Amino acid sequence: MAVLIGVDEAGVGPRLGPMVVAAVALRTPESCQPREPWRVLRRVVRRRHSRRDPRPAVGDSKEVYAAGGLHALDRTVRAFVNAAAGPETGPVALSTLAEVLDHLADEPASLPCSAYPWYALDGMDPCAGLQAHEDCPHVTGRKLQRTLRRRAVELVALRARPVLVGEFNRHVAHGHNKGALLLHQTETLLGRVLSTCANEPVLITLDRQGGRKFYVPMLTRLFPGVWLDTIQEDDRASVYRVRRPEAPVEVRVEVRAEQRAFCVALASILAKYTRERFMSRLNAFFSAQVPDLRPTAGYAGDAPRFLRIIRPVLRQLGIPETLLVRSC
Repeated sequence: MAVLIGVDEAGVGPRLGPMVVAAVALRTPESCQPREPWRVLRRVVRRRHSRRDPRPAVGDSKEVYAAGGLHALDRTVRAFVNAAAGPETGPVALSTLAEVLDHLADEPASLPCSAYPWYALDGMDPCAGLQAHEDCPHVTGRKLQRTLRRRAVELVALRARPVLVGEFNRHVAHGHNKGALLLHQTETLLGRVLSTCANEPVLITLDRQGGRKFYVPMLTRLFPGVWLDTIQEDDRASVYRVRRPEAPVEVRVEVRAEQRAFCVALASILAKYTRERFMSRLNAFFSAQVPDLRPTAGYAGDAPRFLRIIRPVLRQLGIPETLLVRSC
């Protein structure tokens, strides 16, 4: 057996809302390659969202979201969360942000959500209506679970690591740009996932982070004292082999990796879904304070409009902008 790991992110560029790094790990037959799960699971997943086809979409999250909105992301995430649950478990609920974080967050207890009034975890999420047909993702998840078992594929990890705005701004204030912060979060998440497969061959695929081509320092920290071979570092990909004594590790960092690696595509879905659930709470909170407020996705083109309208609310509630607005 071997382990396929994929990592991707969502929300590096926006001014509002969290940045989220996500990782997916599958234990597979040793011959399995990064794109192989699409073939193995073709009866229960598809690459693109379809309103007429109940199979969850595993592809580039931006394309899935554009085709089906948050509903399409929700369908995929809940199918895989249900598949990861034990056979005796009933339908998994993701109605609140708290439930999303309980099932997906890498370290849910460490997230300081209580400092952000708009992320209050005890209320129903505006997205709860997406789950009106509660049994459908459960049934889909069970079909997916049976297919995974039949094809000797095991879901090892479905993890998302949100970086809330306050933490983002603290890192920047200490001299780290957002590229360095993204790399640090990726390294932390990878280390936690790798700890679950220490004695197995591993193939890691990452989506290239901006224009970064060189990942040796990160891998040296992840695998201290282990010889590292650099196979390729160019505009197309960065490829490394880690001569780990117990089992080899290959690391591939590629542009548009979600097109070629199933686990990266699913990580892309997890990251985008988690960020959108945070943004749903943020928009719902401020819409309750300002009637007819148009929601925001948090990007630079629209964030100034949103901030101009809600600043009086922030002042009235005594909320510092450093909890809401990224410094870069």
